[in-house]
Amino acid sequence: QIDDADEDWVDADLEYVLGMFDPAANESGYTLLSGLRDYHNPTAEGDYAEKIYEELCDGKIAIVDMSIGTEDIVADVSERLVRHINAESVRRFSEGDDLPDIQIYLEEAHRLFDSDSFDDNDDPYVRLAKEGAKFDLGLIYATQEVTGVDRRVLANTANWVVTHLNNKNETNRLGD
Repeated sequence: QIDDADEDWVDADLEYVLGMFDPAANESGYTLLSGLRDYHNPTAEGDYAEKIYEELCDGKIAIVDMSIGTEDIVADVSERLVRHINAESVRRFSEGDDLPDIQIYLEEAHRLFDSDSFDDNDDPYVRLAKEGAKFDLGLIYATQEVTGVDRRVLANTANWVVTHLNNKNETNRLGD
């Protein structure tokens, strides 16, 4: 049963999925989840964000291929991973632990750094761009659409390598 306190985040789809756990409801909410099957490995164990962070802490290279999947899934996975890396770095820093040197490289960054995607206080990429250096986190991002990157990320980018821009608007934005 959903109470009033939960109403703000429980939508009709989630209520439908939750209904499958109530034997009396005779719901089939699993059909809403079946489309996600292609994005899961049934033999995987644990949280992918934690595993990737552990690999990076061990000095290994972790390549996360997000070439398949909807734009929403790619954005969610990327955001979750960056949030986890930020949070673990803050935790280690606060506890006085050694900080691993981590370099994050993102292609097609304009798809992830869209200024309309996040509110002002909760953008993981802006936080990474602003605070990453003190946590030994480096950020390299590639894009041909500078105008699609949040201004706060651009403002906190110190080095640029420009090989190609789509048009004069992109050049002007970079010049700003």
